[in-house]
Amino acid sequence: MKIENWTGDISEIGAIYPSGSESALVLIGFILWIAWFLIQARMENREYEEISRGEPSEVISDE
Repeated sequence: MKIENWTGDISEIGAIYPSGSESALVLIGFILWIAWFLIQARMENREYEEISRGEPSEVISDE
């Protein structure tokens, strides 16, 4: 639906929020973002523990 004029009655426009598959895609994106966040936190914690123990890291340093 193409809206020509925004000054009309809002009930004639219909839904302006995500509905149907858009909501599912937003939910999937949110779940993937949380999963990435947790994986990234584990990787950084592991690297921090290696550095604090004095073990060599697999990460290439700038030195």
